[in-house]
Amino acid sequence: LAIKGGDAQKFITNNGSITGSLSLGKGFDSVSNFGRIDGALNLGDGDNFLTNDKAGVITQDVTGLGGIDVVANVGRIEGKLDLGAGGNIVVNGEAGLIVKGIEGLGGDDVIRNSGVIGTAMATIEIGLGDGKNYLRNSATGNIFGKVTSGAGDDQIENAGTITGSVDMGAGDDTVTNDGLVAGNINLGGATNKNTLTNNGKGVNGGIRGNVTGGAGVDEVTNSGVIGGNIDLGDGNDKLTLNMGMSVGGTISGGNGNDSLILSNKGVQVRETLSNTIVNFDNLVVDSNIGDVWVLNNNYTFGTKVDITTGVVEIAKMMTLESATVTLDGVVASGRARLQGEGTIKGDLVVTKGIVTAGNAPTGIGTLSVTGD
Repeated sequence: LAIKGGDAQKFITNNGSITGSLSLGKGFDSVSNFGRIDGALNLGDGDNFLTNDKAGVITQDVTGLGGIDVVANVGRIEGKLDLGAGGNIVVNGEAGLIVKGIEGLGGDDVIRNSGVIGTAMATIEIGLGDGKNYLRNSATGNIFGKVTSGAGDDQIENAGTITGSVDMGAGDDTVTNDGLVAGNINLGGATNKNTLTNNGKGVNGGIRGNVTGGAGVDEVTNSGVIGGNIDLGDGNDKLTLNMGMSVGGTISGGNGNDSLILSNKGVQVRETLSNTIVNFDNLVVDSNIGDVWVLNNNYTFGTKVDITTGVVEIAKMMTLESATVTLDGVVASGRARLQGEGTIKGDLVVTKGIVTAGNAPTGIGTLSVTGD
């Protein structure tokens, strides 16, 4: 059985079972499903509204063509959502399941997920397409698959779980992760400004894979866990590491005039950096007074090192190399401190700061300077 609608407005409420496809045609259409639609649902052109109740089941794909399509799901959609051009809105509630993902979006779209998209047995894709898109995956949300975006300015907020990668396209994109991304995050874009903020940590948090920047300006802030490498790519990029974070692999600024900022938004007061860190021009230490950043590897910054607030401790036998290493606490010298048993290779400039040979617990050791 196939049911086809014309161009007029249509309001359909299903409390039983429809076996076969349902195609609604042009015009405004509203479908409220409290039963079972055993077939495909084509919302057609125009602005359309679909409500799938907790008891509702749609066994095949839900498609749209043009216009604004709104889908509110707390039931089960066993196919995929392919809503087409237009500004579409999808709200998948805590009880909602969309088995085969969401794709085919072409306008300024909004997806809010508190339920499940995909299954553990069959990974899927959420394809945001071009346009200015917004995806919010709440703390109860599970996306079994990857998320991709197109050429617009997109915003992704994840507080739940995304089992695949997040691939951002062109445009000025923003990604905020307070939950778990089990794959990689690729910020993408050739000339755009992209922002990634990672707060996820613990067993069910963080970014398990790599973070890769695009060719534009990328700003990455990590207060949580990134299990793989960070490579910011081309462009004048900025990476901020807050105390309590961790990075499992190599940290690279890539090409361009890149800056590494060591900061603190938490309660931890001592952090040890042992990662391989390469291709950064500037190091800025702007933490809390008394916070100690221990440099437990050999680090080179092509242009300068500025210590404005906090303590930099160079571990024994390690070297910090830059054209200039400047301590300037601005307000008071005690705000900027340098200590340790390693070597500074470059000019040491103390405007307002304190330099102490040896480590803080013992005050014993030699801090060498090979420069002016």
